[in-house]
Amino acid sequence: MKGYFSDSAAVRRRIASAGLAAVFSVILTILAGPARSLTSDGTVITNIATITLNTTAGAPLTVSYCATATALVLNPCAKILKSVSPTTQSAAGTLTYRVWIASCSDAVSSFNVTVTDRLPSNVLYADSYVVWNGLTAGASWSVYRSSDNVSYSAGEPNVGQASPYYLRWIYSLMGPNKSAYIEYAVKIQ
Repeated sequence: MKGYFSDSAAVRRRIASAGLAAVFSVILTILAGPARSLTSDGTVITNIATITLNTTAGAPLTVSYCATATALVLNPCAKILKSVSPTTQSAAGTLTYRVWIASCSDAVSSFNVTVTDRLPSNVLYADSYVVWNGLTAGASWSVYRSSDNVSYSAGEPNVGQASPYYLRWIYSLMGPNKSAYIEYAVKIQ
């Protein structure tokens, strides 16, 4: 849906007859419906307003002025990396998994960053998890567990919990250029 207010000849005549000398042009666009996508990071949004006026009532000289305002769009973004140590292990041995998350934005924080990880087959949850908050002031981790990746309960799984089992951590705040990690151990069956 679009609405227009324009400086058509009829509008100019009405403004002049009222003793006014200015006409504003505005185009307003209203988008109805759900958002289709986020505006890309780094996009500059430019808005221009104009004013047009006559130097004297009825004079042929018309003067126009423009004012421009811009805004830079900055979106949060994050990267994830998972590692295991050791990379070779025998049955009944222990594997330690570390999941890193990192902000790839120089200016914008991310909120409620959710990490979901499924325990691999043939392992048991061996030890409590360890987290590092990346030195982001006010940041905290919340831990949840699930056997179906649909219904989650607060807290970590019991030691000895077998797969399939899902772990979920929610990191409340990840500042610009910050990182954090979760680490947990499993025992190979």
